[in-house]
Amino acid sequence: MVKFLVFSDFHYRKGMYASRVSHLESIMSRAKAEDVDFVIHAGDLCNDYKRSPEIVSAYLSNKYGLSVFGVCGNHELEAEGNSLAFVLPLLSNRNVCFSSRDDGYWYYDINGYRLIGLDTNYSYNPEKKVWEHNKTGSHGAPRGNEKENSLSPKQLEWLDATLAEAEKEGMRAIVFSHVGLCPWWEMTPDASEARGVLEKYGDPVVLAVSGHIHSDDHKTWGNIPYFNVNATINGCWLEEKEYHYSDEHRFVYDCFDEAGEYLYSEEMPINSLIQGKNTWFFNEPLYAIVDIDDDYNIRVKGSKTSWMYGLEPSRVYENCRPKITGFEVRKNKAEEK
Repeated sequence: MVKFLVFSDFHYRKGMYASRVSHLESIMSRAKAEDVDFVIHAGDLCNDYKRSPEIVSAYLSNKYGLSVFGVCGNHELEAEGNSLAFVLPLLSNRNVCFSSRDDGYWYYDINGYRLIGLDTNYSYNPEKKVWEHNKTGSHGAPRGNEKENSLSPKQLEWLDATLAEAEKEGMRAIVFSHVGLCPWWEMTPDASEARGVLEKYGDPVVLAVSGHIHSDDHKTWGNIPYFNVNATINGCWLEEKEYHYSDEHRFVYDCFDEAGEYLYSEEMPINSLIQGKNTWFFNEPLYAIVDIDDDYNIRVKGSKTSWMYGLEPSRVYENCRPKITGFEVRKNKAEEK
């Protein structure tokens, strides 16, 4: 059996969003109380690792000594200096097995399970006829590239080999990715190929988890349960800016120095945040506890909160809501709780 806490799209960056170190610390406290085997984020933990040592420390060096993991989201390399080589060691405090020093996908074995962390940050360069990873200082594919948010043929081959090895050794697998693989919501361009690999091994693939779209959903496809984890604090993000918060609507800004040492806190207008006019925030962080028993039955315990200051988005996308819905999967039948 295995039990873990998962959250996604925390999006920590000073002055950009309302996410706080204390939000992450409350998640870690709940993980400890639930006695989980590990904690994992499904991408976009931080939009600037290089200048956010306080969030890196709160996760990797958490006071409970919890094993933590993470996958590379499309915002992990967003800020200047956040290269793949710099960020990858900051995703986990355990020695995960990366495919190579130049690739962002990995596996780790725990309690008879193989955790597989995929990297959905590849795209195809039609001029060079090669697959490329997102570059430092970006949150998307290089200009002119096609099939953004892909896995790439090389990663699909690695996934096949990694699952084959897990099956040979009698392990079950849980697959994590930032952009999803399920056709019921936004997915990687090569998701059908990825699902083909997962379905090839059948029962050994117990669950596939993703984030990215800031919404709450779960489906079973090809006998594999897919779970999309809602954003932690950034409840709804829309492309257009809108003054939905007034100057009276404030958040607590925590100031840290360059070494990540706490200095002070102060209340500031939400609209002073870089993304304050694009985002509707949650009051409390969302996460889910996933418990898989010895018969591989899955029980997901979700969480609920509310919209900050009671202000709901003027326009919402599917399943954009302040909750993560609990559910159970028994003998390939999903039951909502």
